[in-house]
Amino acid sequence: DEPDYTFVYNCPFRPKLHFTAAFGWLNDPNGLFEYTSKVTGEKVYNMYFQYNPYGNIWGNIHWGHAVSKDLLHWEQKSSVLAPDELGMIFSGSAVVDSENRSGLKSGEEDVILIYYTAAGGTNKLSENKKFTQCIAYSNDCGRTFVKYKENPVIQNVGNDNRDPKVVWCEEMQCYVMALYLKEGTSSFGIFTSRDLLHWEFLQEMVIDGDAECPDLYPIYVQDGERERKWVITAASGKYIICECSENGFQIIQQAMPLNYTLYSYAAQTFYNVSDGRIIRMSWNRDVFFPESPFSQQMSIPYDIVLKKKDNLYILCAKPIKELEKLICDKYEIKNISISENKEFKIPLKKSAYIISVGIAREKFENLTISFFDCAVNMDSANNQAVCGDKKIPLCVYKNTADLSLIVDKCSIELISSDGAATMTIPAICDYNIDSLVISSSSSAELDY
Repeated sequence: DEPDYTFVYNCPFRPKLHFTAAFGWLNDPNGLFEYTSKVTGEKVYNMYFQYNPYGNIWGNIHWGHAVSKDLLHWEQKSSVLAPDELGMIFSGSAVVDSENRSGLKSGEEDVILIYYTAAGGTNKLSENKKFTQCIAYSNDCGRTFVKYKENPVIQNVGNDNRDPKVVWCEEMQCYVMALYLKEGTSSFGIFTSRDLLHWEFLQEMVIDGDAECPDLYPIYVQDGERERKWVITAASGKYIICECSENGFQIIQQAMPLNYTLYSYAAQTFYNVSDGRIIRMSWNRDVFFPESPFSQQMSIPYDIVLKKKDNLYILCAKPIKELEKLICDKYEIKNISISENKEFKIPLKKSAYIISVGIAREKFENLTISFFDCAVNMDSANNQAVCGDKKIPLCVYKNTADLSLIVDKCSIELISSDGAATMTIPAICDYNIDSLVISSSSSAELDY
């Protein structure tokens, strides 16, 4: 039987757009994948996550589970992995083994493998053991999992090595795993396997200035005549661009930031998405929910594209198009003037909002957007958007300053420069201050 979570879903600070656990602590998204049942034909997105079901602080880490048909409305299911004699169940990924390369399939559904770190030494049962990489598998569409009897499949290769991410690599005709190698470094290992069970070390890679929770995926350059690259990211949002051959990966562009605060962390992309999109979610950490039985939230899902400008590859994250289905009321303004003595003001309801502003940089010096006792300043001279003490660039590769804000109870997600820069800010909305105000200390001409 599935647990009944309805009694805790009416908390006043529970966000409207972001996934939160019914109760307890969550952090990194794990094992994201889409699966269409071979029996029923039903398509479901699966999201697993680091989870403490017994308290709203970090510890006693399981893998929680939630499912969705649209990436927006999530239903929490029973946890699928619990700590054991190898340690707590740390982060990892999932693969739909449609060819049954692992030989673990039984029944009509494709077997689904999840790769996770068994964090040795993190609980009483695993005292004096090390971090290792393990497998569990499911033959019921990801609802329940059996831990592989031959675990671990990768022994310890460095202190606290962790967070295996596994995908298929067409260039090498095998599966590849990215694994964080050693605490206190920026080093990641690439391993290969043809049967998803036996793994061999291939090479080491460095993502300068970042660590842990790797993600990797192939991607075609937008409007690039099928130019194919590989993206490898780390937990804080820095990414490198690679090319891949039968011999492995070669970095062609060193680390660049996509995310500009540590409040968005450990992002992962969905495996096996049927329409070919690359969809990314992250943990929004340190978002505070007063007097609530749950802690932390997931980001909204983002569509990822790779653009090219003057031989520079730029990763961009835009809120998924499905988010528009949640819009109840829409208010559009175009070609308005803002000055020191002329602000723009509209009333707001006690709800979540998507606020988008587009303006050519030569048309303003500064612009402040205020709502629910929060404020974001667009500073053209310094090419930045500022919220509190956090900053992101307004323009990365073009001269139009476009900024979107996703405002939801206790957080703001900011997206600028067509998704080339993102930032999450914890911010409790004060619904007593119920107006959106756009103001400027000089003058501005808003395009939209």
